[in-house]
Amino acid sequence: MQVLPFPIHTRQKMLLTLLAAGLTMGKPAAQVNPIDSIRTALQRGGSFAIGLDGRNSFIAGAPARVMGFRVGMDCGTVRLYTGLYSLGKSVPGQGYTLPGDTLTSRLNFSYWGQTVDWRIYEDDRWELAFPVQAGIGIAYRERFRNGVSEQRKRPFFIPLEMQFTAIYKLTRYIGLSAGLGFRISTLKGSSFNGPVYTYGISFFGGTLYRDMKKKGWNLP
Repeated sequence: MQVLPFPIHTRQKMLLTLLAAGLTMGKPAAQVNPIDSIRTALQRGGSFAIGLDGRNSFIAGAPARVMGFRVGMDCGTVRLYTGLYSLGKSVPGQGYTLPGDTLTSRLNFSYWGQTVDWRIYEDDRWELAFPVQAGIGIAYRERFRNGVSEQRKRPFFIPLEMQFTAIYKLTRYIGLSAGLGFRISTLKGSSFNGPVYTYGISFFGGTLYRDMKKKGWNLP
């Protein structure tokens, strides 16, 4: 089952369009240079960041939850992360019913991901960002015949994911967040291509930490 009624080349064009829009939104084009942004952020330094990084998605048309744990550096306009990601549980893949046989499959993946997250706009109430992630790992495909496992494959897996995210700040430390994007992988005709989306409550631990230090708390 296809996740969306678009051929692979159309999905790639959509992803490139997201990338171009994210790099130009809210800033003059002359000021946008991803490599320079990362180099400047590393030279300037920033605060340590750690946390969970989950999102919702669709794998082979089935809803899935991607679980992640990441650490990194918050350098202001650029945030850099590295982390480990996997599906919360395997999801059903394609299945067939033949005379005397029922073929089903299960899909999963795990990978090491690197994320560059650009803040493209921020004021007292809103924050808009454009996270881009590239990973390297393993995809899992297991096929069953009449409920008995008969084949397992673990192909090499390189996912590329882009999103737009928005946060509305209810207070200085808590906000409402939502994001929408797309994931493609190196696997031809991959069932792992699909939309990704997030929603929930954001807690600005870094802001709280800095405020506590300014008030004289004895923190590292």
